[in-house]
Amino acid sequence: MRWVAWWAVGFEFGPDDLPATFSWDRFFDAGEGKAVLTPFVGRYSDSRPADNVLVPHRAVAAWIVDGTSKEDVRFDVEQLEFDLQLTLLTRAPECRLSCQPAHHVR
Repeated sequence: MRWVAWWAVGFEFGPDDLPATFSWDRFFDAGEGKAVLTPFVGRYSDSRPADNVLVPHRAVAAWIVDGTSKEDVRFDVEQLEFDLQLTLLTRAPECRLSCQPAHHVR
């Protein structure tokens, strides 16, 4: 696996060079109005071609609390569109995702 940091978010890429995991510390509601910086991790899966680009179609994220993974949300991509109308050298292509939370735990 290859590790890449982007701002405070870390990404890990698998042997196929596709994104496999992400992680960073986020504030977690520890109760009684107390927010605590807590590891937040996720994994990508189900990579499929979309307009000739391999895109993960599932993301699952979890908090790591007291050493235990507590799943928070699952996203499944239902539709993917690329905005390919570019202005030369002024902006990168935009990608719009349409996804529904498959599962959310609270």
